[in-house]
Amino acid sequence: MGSRSVTLEIGSRFDSYDKQLFLNHMFCKVFGGRFIDEVDIGRSNMWEILLILVFLNRLVEAISQGLFKRYIRSEYNNTKYRGCLNLNEHLRKNVPFCGNIAYTTHEYSYDNPITRLIRHTLRHIHLKYPRFLDSAGTRVAEAMREIEQHTPSWRSRDVLPCIKENLKPINHSYFYAYEPLRQVCLLVLKDEGAVYYNSESDNEVEGIIFDGAWLWENYIYTLLKSEGFESQKKIPAFKKPWQYSVIPDFYHNEKNIVLDAKYKHPATKNEHPRREDIHQLMCYLYLTGSQIGGLICPSENPDDKPYSTYIDTKWADKAKWHTIVLKIPSTEQDTNDFLYKIRTNEKELCDYIRALS
Repeated sequence: MGSRSVTLEIGSRFDSYDKQLFLNHMFCKVFGGRFIDEVDIGRSNMWEILLILVFLNRLVEAISQGLFKRYIRSEYNNTKYRGCLNLNEHLRKNVPFCGNIAYTTHEYSYDNPITRLIRHTLRHIHLKYPRFLDSAGTRVAEAMREIEQHTPSWRSRDVLPCIKENLKPINHSYFYAYEPLRQVCLLVLKDEGAVYYNSESDNEVEGIIFDGAWLWENYIYTLLKSEGFESQKKIPAFKKPWQYSVIPDFYHNEKNIVLDAKYKHPATKNEHPRREDIHQLMCYLYLTGSQIGGLICPSENPDDKPYSTYIDTKWADKAKWHTIVLKIPSTEQDTNDFLYKIRTNEKELCDYIRALS
């Protein structure tokens, strides 16, 4: 990259304009939060927002291990003596003697540099995007409350000293999820962002590899989860002693439906899907004994519609292949119009899948 000022360009093939509304909508659905309607998403602050989405995801993952605690040295001056006498402090503060004793202890505490760093990061996000954290979900809200309750020594003015305290990696066999969280916190607080989509800078990166297929699959799962579909369910392919399973993207156990998400343009009625896609879905259908299967694809072409065709098979009489399309509205329009149309199209997709039989 060769420069402290780095430009990253991330885009979706299904967005035709710089705003990248569809890509941002998928980010919001998968990672939580809402920024698409309150931030100018053609601006350079979008890289920071992507970092914030990653931060929230890492925060929930880390808190699921429990709140981070560290063995720290604490100083006290009260009547509850324990630990080691701090003679110098005792003579300075408690002469003449009035009942208190100055002492130091080594103890586990939730109020430590890591938890204070997380709280500084949350405050940074709240100040820049006030509505963002409010819409990030209950798990983020619970994590915020827990962090605030256990960091009584936190002060907003201490952000720079806190950053310096957290420059060393966390080496902990149990709280391993806090190390990637620490790294993201430092990136957010240091404002080490870059232009997210576009730039006229001379110091440009050629591009980056971004797994749009993973994002598309998880985005579709946010729509199908409430319809009773499971994601990444293992289907055994052999009996013992071979331990091998296939893993379709989505499987409905009661209706016995298998669906696969493909981040590519759908095949038309007059052409069959790619050979590897056919082989993959046929394998899932055969192993599950299902008569209903299909591919879910995005399309910005308003003329593309879902369709089905019968499968010529020996294991089922009326097995059907469905090509299911989620229409992507034009991203040149107003953000609110885009959100209204994409949510309408999501509902149509769910209605179509719900009616499969």
